[in-house]
Amino acid sequence: MRSTFAAAVVALSVGGTPAALAQASRPGPFTVNQVRSYPFPNELTAAATGSRVAWAFNEQGRRNIFVAEGPAFSARQLTHYDRDDGQELSSVAVSADGKWVVYVRGGDHGSNWDDGLPVNVGSNPVAPKVQIFSLPFDGGEPKAIADGDEPVVSPRSDVVAFIKGGQIWTAPIDGSAPAKQLFTVRGDNGDPRWSPDGSRLAFVANRGDHAFIGVYTNDSTAITFLAPSFSRDRSPRWSPDGRRIAFVRLAGAGGAPDSLLPPRPNPWEIWTGDATTGVAQRLWRSPETLQGSVPTTDGGTNLGWQPATASPSFLIRTAGRISTQFRRQAERHCC
Repeated sequence: MRSTFAAAVVALSVGGTPAALAQASRPGPFTVNQVRSYPFPNELTAAATGSRVAWAFNEQGRRNIFVAEGPAFSARQLTHYDRDDGQELSSVAVSADGKWVVYVRGGDHGSNWDDGLPVNVGSNPVAPKVQIFSLPFDGGEPKAIADGDEPVVSPRSDVVAFIKGGQIWTAPIDGSAPAKQLFTVRGDNGDPRWSPDGSRLAFVANRGDHAFIGVYTNDSTAITFLAPSFSRDRSPRWSPDGRRIAFVRLAGAGGAPDSLLPPRPNPWEIWTGDATTGVAQRLWRSPETLQGSVPTTDGGTNLGWQPATASPSFLIRTAGRISTQFRRQAERHCC
């Protein structure tokens, strides 16, 4: 206390005033450059087996992939992009065997317009591309395996499925062969999901006012659609044994014009279907109330399967509580 008082007296004695001292003690202005330079990680992901993890790291606008492995989990920089060129890194994934890291470079994911549009902050005559890259977890040069977005690595760790032009394509994870379109289906196809053994691929065929869940097996087998209707189906999730697929069903769009002002309930259902025959049945329907409307929070319905019971489940906040009642109900009707 005495030293603080003495310092104040000395400062005043050399011409300082209380107002000047207060001004000097304030921190400097918070600059835009400080905001842009703030480092942060995102896209944390892990291999299905082992202890290998990967993530993206933004440091002063320079975005790179980092990896670590247990038990030490010491961070190691895997890529070396050295410029702030506005090219984000997204869809980071580690193959099931832990040998490969896959990611997307480019695009503007999370924007309020087309995520897949390339970002050209430098106004370059040749715009950057939205590309899928892979590189070994142990290190090496990134290799562009395809132009596209939303890559999903096969459980076999050999092939990557991805979206390009509203269709689903595949490419070898090591880039040893050109990418190819896997099949052709009407609509804007997306949300590819590999079966647990990597032999089949579920997807959503969005046709505007309605959408189907499809299952691709191979070039000689017809695509199976799960209980196709005029509803909007989404969120396909494979059962652990690969025999069934759970999905979310909403009413089809369209109908008579309605006011946008009063809030309306948006009920939803959970169905499960045979991945081979396409026969499906409804397991659960939400109440037709505002609180029972399809969730719009992060993760949406968070639909998944309980490995121990082989039954679908979801998490939803109702009246301040997390409900898993559906899992218990589904065990009596499913699988």
